[in-house]
Formats: sequence, C-alpha cells, structure tokens
Amino acid sequence: MFRSLHRKLVLVLVLLIVSVMAVVGTFLINSVTSYHIQEFRSQMYSVFTGEFILTLEQNAARLDDGVVCDSFCVAQVGRDGGELGRTATFEMAGLP
Repeated sequence: MFRSLHRKLVLVLVLLIVSVMAVVGTFLINSVTSYHIQEFRSQMYSVFTGEFILTLEQNAARLDDGVVCDSFCVAQVGRDGGELGRTATFEMAGLP
C-alpha cells in the first residue's frame, strides 16, 4: 500500500511540475518574442529615416542604379558597425 501511495504522489507532483513549466514557458516565449519584435522595429525606425528613404528613392531614379546604390548602401551599413555591418559591406562591395 505504501508503494502505491508513493507512486501516486510522485505522479501528481511530476504532472504538476510539468504543467507549471509549460505555462511559465509559454509566457516566457511570448515575452521574449515581443521584446525582439519591438527591438527590431525600433532598429528599423532608427535606420530608415525620412532622409534615408528619400535618398534611396532618388538613387533608384538614376540611370546607374547599381553603382550609386552600391556606394550608398555600403556607407549606410558600415555606419552601424558590428559583424552584420562588416558582412553586408563585404557582400555589397563585391557587386559588379
């Protein structure tokens, strides 16, 4: 009888712990996702200013689109620095 009671208590506690972990995990995943979406949005607003968008539109109207966009995008990407900036600058500089 003691073993049966012991198994039932262990099973109930394990199920309780698993269910609490699932609920807490769900809230943590939602909050982390929300944080990263908000951070991405703020970074996009800081990069794509009105001046930057206007310059992109003006460069798109020129005849030598590739050359103008290449030099402008390299300058903008390199402004922020970091690994992404270096990788993007290298890829953009390699355009024909």
